[in-house]
Amino acid sequence: MSGPRRTLPIRWAPQPGEALDSWLEAVAARLNCPFTDVLSALGLPTRDPVMAALVQPRWTVLATDGELTAISEATGIDAGVLARMTLERFDGHAVVVLPRQWRVHRQLLWGRSGSRFCPACLEENR
Repeated sequence: MSGPRRTLPIRWAPQPGEALDSWLEAVAARLNCPFTDVLSALGLPTRDPVMAALVQPRWTVLATDGELTAISEATGIDAGVLARMTLERFDGHAVVVLPRQWRVHRQLLWGRSGSRFCPACLEENR
């Protein structure tokens, strides 16, 4: 049996609408440590095991209950809040999530390759 999970030394609440990976990068910056160290401390993979390369982590698309629990226990942020910080909340609206593959369908809706920013927002900044 394992002991209680350790918590991160600094607590930082996510901003409304912030993505999970963005928030964890902000936490890493406040801890003054590499992003991969925070991921390791939370038990999250830092590389895609199939590709063995840095990629968009699958937990940014759809996190498991175990991953959400681990992050919640270490950060004090509710698991439901963390789940809403993944792309899953946009499934069927902005992206199509392929749950069995833990990724976004690249050719449907906004999942296709190219800019990750909203075309209307980019147009406003011209």
